[in-house]
Amino acid sequence: MARIVIPAGGVGWRWHDSRQQSGRLDLPEIKHFAAAPGGENIIGRQFRQWSLVGEVVLISQNPELLKAANRAAVITVQPQRCKNLAESLLSTKEIWGERTIISLGDVVFSEAAIAMIAGTTEPIQFFGFSGSPTRWTEVFAASFSRDAIGRMTEALEKSSNGKRGNLTEVLELIQPMHRSGTWSAPIFQNITDGTFDADWVKSYLEDSEVWGKW
Repeated sequence: MARIVIPAGGVGWRWHDSRQQSGRLDLPEIKHFAAAPGGENIIGRQFRQWSLVGEVVLISQNPELLKAANRAAVITVQPQRCKNLAESLLSTKEIWGERTIISLGDVVFSEAAIAMIAGTTEPIQFFGFSGSPTRWTEVFAASFSRDAIGRMTEALEKSSNGKRGNLTEVLELIQPMHRSGTWSAPIFQNITDGTFDADWVKSYLEDSEVWGKW
């Protein structure tokens, strides 16, 4: 059975600032509670989707997110060291399984994207969007086998002390970008069905228009 680790800090300064600037105070302060398809919120949708795949673990220190996890019978880990995403993920190393999936907590995944991520048999694979050199790469999730834990740990440790400490940096450390300015299979799998992350209010409102196509 897979173990799905969902990091969700709850801080979201981009969301917070753009919510204030746009005047959309009707949207939740914590972006993970923003609306998702089917009357769910983002984090609740992920809890439901991933619970059908394996054991779900939420990494967070946010009291409201921890409460939501408890209501959904999701395991919680409150990291002692969490200066960045990579450091938070390392705090869960002891509970990584035969197959571990990292799923960023602010992403609205289509059901097809969940199936793609859950179905990989690659030792390590990242999922997101890498369209062209003119647009930054968005990494939404990663999956790795027990045999690849050493490589993932080494990359996370380097990233935790690096410039960004995020999954894109971890990807770059495991395999440098192709000279075309993008990544490709097998290390990276593009998700092109409208799956998106809720970083900014404007992009969230624009991207949410794809829900009707799912």
